[in-house]
Amino acid sequence: MKAALDNFLQIDAHQKLAILGDMLELGENSPTEHQTVIEYCKNNHLKTIFIGEHFFTLKNKNFSFFINVEDCNHYLNGINLENCFILIKGSRGTKLENVLVISNP
Repeated sequence: MKAALDNFLQIDAHQKLAILGDMLELGENSPTEHQTVIEYCKNNHLKTIFIGEHFFTLKNKNFSFFINVEDCNHYLNGINLENCFILIKGSRGTKLENVLVISNP
């Protein structure tokens, strides 16, 4: 996850959004690893949406957190993402391929 975020941060773009899903199969390290990703995004001032039960348990006021893709889609339909570079990354089990990024200018 960190490598993908590092590369995404290198892109020269005015507006960026990372949509990150749970990292599954981390075992007992799961809470720590998910918190590390949240802190990384915060420290790099990256606009981020987190999806999944693992991230949702760590929610805070700095980002948007959703328990599932369907709830996130309702949110995405209400924001303007025109000319926004978007990174979508997470474990296959999070089903991020169902994220609908629809721009409503």
